[in-house]
Amino acid sequence: YETIEKGRRRGLYEISKLAEEAKLVSNPDHYVRNRILSYLEANFNEEIESVRDEDGSFINLKRIIEGEEIESRVGETFGGIRSSEDANNIRGQSGRYLESTPDHPGLLLLRGISEALCKDSKMTVVAENFAAAMKSSASYQVETKVWEGTLVWALNFFYEKLSEADFSELATALFPKVSNEDLALIISLKKIPDEAKIEAVETLFLNPISNLKKLLKD
Repeated sequence: YETIEKGRRRGLYEISKLAEEAKLVSNPDHYVRNRILSYLEANFNEEIESVRDEDGSFINLKRIIEGEEIESRVGETFGGIRSSEDANNIRGQSGRYLESTPDHPGLLLLRGISEALCKDSKMTVVAENFAAAMKSSASYQVETKVWEGTLVWALNFFYEKLSEADFSELATALFPKVSNEDLALIISLKKIPDEAKIEAVETLFLNPISNLKKLLKD
């Protein structure tokens, strides 16, 4: 039940999201076929396995998303998600890996970020995976400073890559799903845009405020 049951749930999650999204497009057969093909692809297996196998540093996660600089060529990068097709393939393949490791924070972040970069992205799906990563980071013994740095990086990545409307939708979907401690952390981050902080504060005051004193103290 610690692994197999969660993995089955993850598989059903991916299928249900695919079915919901297919109903909204003009050619659902074509849409489902492409999503299944991206799920079965193996062209990012090595990179995704490196995310799954790393020790909670999220370095490989950032590398697969952003690429890495080429030392001999200043300002140039190698790898990274360079197109919506790349994002679609990583979305499908990371979803497949999550069936065997359903609560891995790095894979959950990868699933959410790749979703955000797809043409048919759903911000609610991004928020669900992002919130799940926040919840599972403690069980994977990710150091607080490492997680805070990753949180800063991910939210600022979303802010830079998404339209204002999509970022607002993501914030609205995300903040009710996270704990008050995480909301307090988000509000305290200097690099997080004011718009996101406003969303977080509004959510915090709509929820039970058991950590309000801690927030004010910080």
